[in-house]
Amino acid sequence: MEKSTFEERLLNAILQLRISIDGVSGNIQSFYQGWKFPFRTLEEEMEERNKELEEKQRFEKELKLLKTQNWILFFTIIISVLISLIDVYLKVSINK
Repeated sequence: MEKSTFEERLLNAILQLRISIDGVSGNIQSFYQGWKFPFRTLEEEMEERNKELEEKQRFEKELKLLKTQNWILFFTIIISVLISLIDVYLKVSINK
């Protein structure tokens, strides 16, 4: 009989210990549930780097397009000046 009582008390003590541990772990879990670590995860770091890389690539494309537009504008101006000079030369040579 004594052994049974000891086993029952031991089981009750283990059960109480388990309930206490579950309660403490539940409190810890609820405490940290909305908390975010102060360092960024690898996924967040890679996401930020990808954004920076995409922005850099977009900037490089825009810069290349702008350079191309500048060259086209430059050659358009040169051609228009040449056409104007040729026109003036032809008018002067015809009027002589």
